[in-house]
Amino acid sequence: MILVIDTSDGKSLSVVLAKSRGAILVGRTIPTDFDQSEKILPLIEKELKASQFKLTDLKGIGVIQGPGGFTSLRIGISTANALAYALQIPVVGISLSASKDYKSMAQKTLRRLSKSAKKSVVIPRYGREPNITRPKKA
Repeated sequence: MILVIDTSDGKSLSVVLAKSRGAILVGRTIPTDFDQSEKILPLIEKELKASQFKLTDLKGIGVIQGPGGFTSLRIGISTANALAYALQIPVVGISLSASKDYKSMAQKTLRRLSKSAKKSVVIPRYGREPNITRPKKA
């Protein structure tokens, strides 16, 4: 089973659980008000439990790596990287354009996982320079 995470939009959070052949078990998107970091792990836990699976049943993780909001991407990617590290499973990044729906997210993740090294990390692609502070006056 694989997990796919999408936090590219600060106003929503998507989690997909799929079988290793791509059949979707769960596809859930919830609204967020820039509080994804508080909702991501409880949502993953809730959907795993509802599907009668455990974290240790995961064989790989996919995460949208961009483009998207600076903080939003960091939340999803750091969660995916941390879970993959703790579970000793591969993690891959997929682009937002590949995530038209839950099925395409799962299929792209499965293709990338089949080609990935076991010990990898995902790095965000913001699409532009991060704008964290106000621009300095010249």
